[in-house]
Amino acid sequence: MSIQIVHDATKPLTEDETREQLRLAKEEAERAHKKAEELALFPLYSPSPLIRFDLDNNALLYVNPAAFNKHSDIFTKGASHPLLAGIRTSAEQAFREQHTITREVTIGAVTYLQEIAPHLLGSEQIITVYSHDISKQKHTEEILRRETERAEAASRAKSDFLANMSHELRTPMNGVLGMASLLRETSMNAEQSELVETIANSGESLLMLLNDILDLSKIEANELK
Repeated sequence: MSIQIVHDATKPLTEDETREQLRLAKEEAERAHKKAEELALFPLYSPSPLIRFDLDNNALLYVNPAAFNKHSDIFTKGASHPLLAGIRTSAEQAFREQHTITREVTIGAVTYLQEIAPHLLGSEQIITVYSHDISKQKHTEEILRRETERAEAASRAKSDFLANMSHELRTPMNGVLGMASLLRETSMNAEQSELVETIANSGESLLMLLNDILDLSKIEANELK
């Protein structure tokens, strides 16, 4: 904002008035020089949209070519443009915390990670908004999330299958071992007793294997005690 000094040109300036006028002119020149330096430091040819916004006057101060080329309606929409939607809340937080804050903004198929930097020199409420296109990153993250869910579902299905299979097989195996135990108590010749012992030993070995399979499924399901 320019400072205007009102003075009656017909009257000569006093020494104090001259000193005050020089001081105000120097301050105005320093502010103009500072703004020119900051503008010169802006990466003009950056592929990312860069915007400088005046919160006090709700006005755009600077838009780089990338922002204009990708969002040519930003001048007509101003603060209502999706790039700046809700910017005041984020800007107030940035000024309150005195540092840059970030947020995500999605416009159509493009997602931007925005860095909102407060202008901390002077009392002007000015922010610089850097918008970085992270659409590919978000797409990759979504693919990884889906693949992770698919892999976890497949692992759960395998564990469920192993648990169900071991239960289904253990039931008839217990029946075989029970019948073998009953046969031991009957009258049998030596050959028959040997055959029954073979059945019983084989059944117990198979039952141990089934129990191991069941324990494996419990390990994978984090349910082993």
